[in-house]
Amino acid sequence: MTFEEIIRLSVEQRATDIHLEPKIPATIRVNGSLRRLNYAPDANTLRQVAERLLGDDDWGHFQTRGSADLCKPIAGVPCRISVLQTDRGTGFAIRLLATAQNTLKSCNLLPSLAELLDRETGLIILTGPTGSGKSTTLSAMIEEINLRETRHIITLESPIEYRLQPKRSLIRQREVGRHTPSYEQGLMDALREDPDVLVVGEMREADAMRLTLNAAETGHLVLATMHSTSAMDAIYRMMMSFPPERQSSVLAQIADTLIAVVSHKMTYRPDTKILVPCCEVLIANHATRNIIRKAEISKMPSILQTGGPEGMWTFERYQSWLDQKSDWVMPEPPVATDESTFQAEAETERVARPSAPVPTPAARRRSYPQPTQEIAPTEAEEPASPPVLRTVTPPAKTSKKSGKTGAMKIHKDGRIEIPEMDIDLNDLIKEFKDRGDNES
Repeated sequence: MTFEEIIRLSVEQRATDIHLEPKIPATIRVNGSLRRLNYAPDANTLRQVAERLLGDDDWGHFQTRGSADLCKPIAGVPCRISVLQTDRGTGFAIRLLATAQNTLKSCNLLPSLAELLDRETGLIILTGPTGSGKSTTLSAMIEEINLRETRHIITLESPIEYRLQPKRSLIRQREVGRHTPSYEQGLMDALREDPDVLVVGEMREADAMRLTLNAAETGHLVLATMHSTSAMDAIYRMMMSFPPERQSSVLAQIADTLIAVVSHKMTYRPDTKILVPCCEVLIANHATRNIIRKAEISKMPSILQTGGPEGMWTFERYQSWLDQKSDWVMPEPPVATDESTFQAEAETERVARPSAPVPTPAARRRSYPQPTQEIAPTEAEEPASPPVLRTVTPPAKTSKKSGKTGAMKIHKDGRIEIPEMDIDLNDLIKEFKDRGDNES
């Protein structure tokens, strides 16, 4: 299998993540559970793929650092790719990104989260462990602003995952490492670029947190993500990122600027067979600001329990809301949207390996191995059959053997079905050409 075939097979299986490691079966994540494929890539193949994706400049950095992150469409499917060195060789962790634009409704998120975006200044923190849906919620919130308000939005991401199209708002997306050397430099630059909304892809270091708080304090709406397991842990982690002598002033900044902390985790719903976010929402009311200023972070769970009337949600209450929800929006799986990308990559492989011709998309589909082992038990889900995009009827030709006239079908995934007919190709081309000449 080629790298592109693995991506396409994973899309058919409705996977969200792909893990590749030399000499062990390729593994995909479907509905939160891991499944092994009947294919184990070798170290040399994965190394060549990494070199091709990273290019000469980034390959040198990867060899020094041992890891690299990038977003790139593979076979037309947008992917967030983490390349890493392991004891077996070069490995990959790939997230398949949705091709449709996210909104709060399409992500099955709480509609009242849109009310947080009405504020013109302040800080909204989206937090949760890796893979909990922070980036998806972040893009959905940006799209909510984009659809209803005229604001200047600047994003700092590493890497850019969702390409956002300006609608009512002006959106500028900058990638750390390509368009700016660091989050810190990007934030300092953004404050001189007349923004209304600043989006910080991840608050990792103390300097990035400090500049994010300063931006929220100086009249901007700031949306930022970070890694933690709960709203309480997010505030505690921000405090502990600074030396003791600065923690009280940092807590005062958080208390003055905070709008809300939205903590994420993903839950699988057997009734709809989809993964949906379950959230904890801490609203910065008077009680919340008071305990933050006093560094009494341990009292936050009680604030969440009693803050329901003010729009706060614990994970348990949010789960109850999910159980009562009936208007589910079924997420669209990643689909190949740019067939030219797939064709260009196929041409690259053909030039690099002239002795091994690249099969056509239809032939590739027939050669896919199917998943053979499910690591964590889950309900088997049959991949949806790809719909027919259009039917093209060639000039009437009747098979000499069967006496039937056939039609060629072109599918969305690139497959072409041609019925078994003993048609002379030269005659068919000539007839198409004659038709064109007559029409012109």
